[in-house]
Amino acid sequence: MKLATLCLAIAAVLTASFAGPASAGPPPSAPETCTHTTLSILPPPACIGSFFGELDGSADELALLHSTWNLTFDYLGRSDEADFGPFASNPQVAFNGSLAFDEKHSGQFVLGLVSAGKHSFYLINTKRNVGGLVFDSLEGVATTPQGNPFPLDYAALFVAQVAAIPEPGSVWMLIAGLGLVGLHRLSARRA
Repeated sequence: MKLATLCLAIAAVLTASFAGPASAGPPPSAPETCTHTTLSILPPPACIGSFFGELDGSADELALLHSTWNLTFDYLGRSDEADFGPFASNPQVAFNGSLAFDEKHSGQFVLGLVSAGKHSFYLINTKRNVGGLVFDSLEGVATTPQGNPFPLDYAALFVAQVAAIPEPGSVWMLIAGLGLVGLHRLSARRA
């Protein structure tokens, strides 16, 4: 009897060692790609992500946005702040929903969506004034091992800095000054 028990134990150890590692559940999902989340704005935004970490307007975040899109951005805030930052509210949504801004934005701005400790950035470039937008899913930010999106934690807003446009009076003064320099050079050549 003892010999049979010993043989069964040895067989179990050998079977386990040749069977390979045991799987602890379903295989992990592929890394999230920001393009899996779309926004209700045309043309479709450019995006990067998904990345681990929270958003707070750090120098690293601003440098990443600058190096990606060759623009300098200002961080305006997050929807989970006490006054909702630049947003009208912090949407309590599951996997899709709408985001409303305190004021309308046009030009280039970046929306950061955060879910389950991960985030993706969406560059929006529009000529019309946008008071908000709708996102269809958070699959481009964070998903479970089964591929289901986590709910939105908060959104962050970054606005591209625009170059200062000179006042009309200073433009006319510049043109007049260049004209005087040209006239001075012309008269110097004739002399």
